[in-house]
Amino acid sequence: MPTGVLFDALDIDAKHEAARSWWHEHQRHMRREHELPRTRVHRTRSGGLHLLFQQHSALRCSAGKLAPGVDTRGVGGYIIWWPATGYPVLTDVPLAAWPDWLLAEFAPKPQPTKQATNGPLQLRGDGWLRGLARTVASAAEGQRNSTLFWAACRARDRVDDGKGDQDFVVDVLLEAARHAGLPPLEAQRTIENGMRGRL
Repeated sequence: MPTGVLFDALDIDAKHEAARSWWHEHQRHMRREHELPRTRVHRTRSGGLHLLFQQHSALRCSAGKLAPGVDTRGVGGYIIWWPATGYPVLTDVPLAAWPDWLLAEFAPKPQPTKQATNGPLQLRGDGWLRGLARTVASAAEGQRNSTLFWAACRARDRVDDGKGDQDFVVDVLLEAARHAGLPPLEAQRTIENGMRGRL
């Protein structure tokens, strides 16, 4: 089914841990301003979800922009209409409008300033943390938030295993995000989301 005409879609792939964490966080409404509204939901063959929303001109097709495994489909995209093949409609209600906070993810982002990327990244911590910091610092525009969220999920696992101090890990990831050009408050929010995610 084409998207961007009668509806848009949020595609959550259950195979990705980061996608599951992202979904469960919003299910629990940990941040009230980042709630997902009640709308029509289909189960997909992979065990994931298709959330259908009213068509919006600002919505773009994306892959992993919100989090790895969380895709959007608007004008020019398509989805498989899984109910036609026997998969269930989990929530059969009228289509909701896209929440403003989610549409804001598709607004043009400010270009990194010279200050944000000036000088080499100072790598600190164990090898696993330095690797995560390098990955975040080198993320391309359009992938910076999803990469940072992924790194925070990986770091959370290490902290939970007793292999790192959370405050130190957050500080290192914030420095890497600054180097990539992410605004500090946006980076802080993304790291907190990754650190608080639980399956």
